[in-house]
Amino acid sequence: MNNQTSSEDNGLNEDQKDDIKFFFQYLFVILPFGLIGDVLNVFVMTTSKQLQKVSYTYLRWLAYTDLTLIIFLGIDVIIQYLLIRQYWIRYYEVHINWYMVNSLSSCSNLLITVTTIDRYLFVCHPLKFQGKRAQKAMNSIVGVIYAVSLLMNLIHTYDLVVISYVDKITKETYYYFQFNNFQDLFHTRIWPLTLEAVARLIPIACVLLLNPLTLRAHRQKTKKRREMQQRPAHEVEVAEKEERRLLVLLLTASVVFLVCVLPYAVISILTYRYTTFYSTSKIFYQLHASFYMIQATNYAVNFYMYSIASSEFRRSFKEAFRVLFRRYQGEVATEATSGTVAGTVSNGAT
Repeated sequence: MNNQTSSEDNGLNEDQKDDIKFFFQYLFVILPFGLIGDVLNVFVMTTSKQLQKVSYTYLRWLAYTDLTLIIFLGIDVIIQYLLIRQYWIRYYEVHINWYMVNSLSSCSNLLITVTTIDRYLFVCHPLKFQGKRAQKAMNSIVGVIYAVSLLMNLIHTYDLVVISYVDKITKETYYYFQFNNFQDLFHTRIWPLTLEAVARLIPIACVLLLNPLTLRAHRQKTKKRREMQQRPAHEVEVAEKEERRLLVLLLTASVVFLVCVLPYAVISILTYRYTTFYSTSKIFYQLHASFYMIQATNYAVNFYMYSIASSEFRRSFKEAFRVLFRRYQGEVATEATSGTVAGTVSNGAT
């Protein structure tokens, strides 16, 4: 609140204000859509017996992460869409909410990466890695991913500052933000490039390089079995069915990830390299906001894409609701039995 500027100095002209309204109207549509999808995704991943297996650990955590991220994005959209007159709300948005959004975004991308590596190792090198999964070890890897993501993004707690400006017409004070004008090598080169490399570029490279190898190895194994005309044993057939289901889910999430995250990875590096472009170039501003919306879509559509791409996932979805319905029936039956017993005891006492 130390820097006071006029409404003309807050970095936004009238065209950009109109763009903001459009961008956040889009997010107002996609976020409820994503919230419903992510809730259903978590529900299926935690209820279906097939998807509760160890091999789906990373995809379950991906569902938890995307749901949490959508919630924080929703808070951000509500704050951005309103004209903020409270300093502490804008301070929370700039120093806490955006930190969580960026950290969870990094975490989601890294979870896609470890899922891709896990599939590659178990499909392409089965003799070395089959049977070596452990729930505790996979949860530990997830914990490391969360810790790394939170630490990498700590700089987001101070790379922006809250400023105030007075509307010349209404004479009211509003609060906005601007980049800290860092000039040192760490903030302008080392940190932005390192963060983008770890959080986006390395995951993109892993998905592009390892998924084709995994898919090719899977097809070769299936083709070889057909040529030998071997009918697999029941246990092997079940394992292969699970492997196929997991591979389809991974490839679906990977395609969505690449389409949605790659453009924002490029524009994000440019934003930190040329910080003035964000406020002075309308085209750059529009590209940044557009790619941000596309990246947000990545965390909202996995459930719908899984449902379209995988018949096995659709069956798991139906199974999850059957399990929920049976649980509800069991609770109703238990309550009815308890009421009958209580009534019998009461009548006997009378």
